Amino acid sequence: MSDDPHLTKYDKLCREVYGDARMAPGTREVVLAMGWVMFRHPDRPQGGPFWQHVRRVLGRNRYGKPRVWDLIAADAPRYEQPGGHHLTGPCEGPRHRPYKPRPAPRATATGLREAQTIVHVPPAGAPAPYDPTDGGRVCGASGSIRVTEADMVTGWTRTHWFCRRHHDRARQVQAQYDALGDPPPPIPNIGGLLPCYFTADWETVYAEAVRRTMGAPYTWERPYHGLAADEWPVPGRQPIPRRPRLSIITGAP
Repeated sequence: MSDDPHLTKYDKLCREVYGDARMAPGTREVVLAMGWVMFRHPDRPQGGPFWQHVRRVLGRNRYGKPRVWDLIAADAPRYEQPGGHHLTGPCEGPRHRPYKPRPAPRATATGLREAQTIVHVPPAGAPAPYDPTDGGRVCGASGSIRVTEADMVTGWTRTHWFCRRHHDRARQVQAQYDALGDPPPPIPNIGGLLPCYFTADWETVYAEAVRRTMGAPYTWERPYHGLAADEWPVPGRQPIPRRPRLSIITGAP
């Protein structure tokens, strides 16, 4: 933290938090609330109920439950594939026939509808809109078969989609990826910031927060690469230097 003698411990914490580009708004609230209770809260006696005060500072959600659980669960360290929540995507199989734009109906004077081809003409200098058929080289139909590609260094995944007509192609691509072997545990890309600022039994706290927020069917497990985002390897970059963590906090919210 900053060595400026005019800054209090809480001021230094605020400077660190607002200078951390990884910090999500909700996680920032938790860190600042914890710092406020630790350094500024007028009603907290030495060694008093720390988490109880943090819960009061953060208030309740729309269901009347403490917000602290929602905010901590959102920071649970994990890997999530970008765009991985999509239920389908354009088929990546090769086209069997040259691509032709489909005609759109147009009203006529008789009330009947005749076909016309809609051609998009972008403004001067503007790129054309995204073409899921890759200029007519790939199918582009709505995919129903998911094929997962895993990076053998980071463990990160990417989804490829194929339609039913390209079922054989999907099996070939999946076999190629399976032949590479089992991928390593994925490097987390979400959360893990609270342990960068405070020392606590975060594994227990995160698990309880996910259970309370998501319900019994959902579980969370400690990532292979650790809980603190400062400890995770960053592909192609130097790891972020570890910052000094504040005093040990026992118990759970």
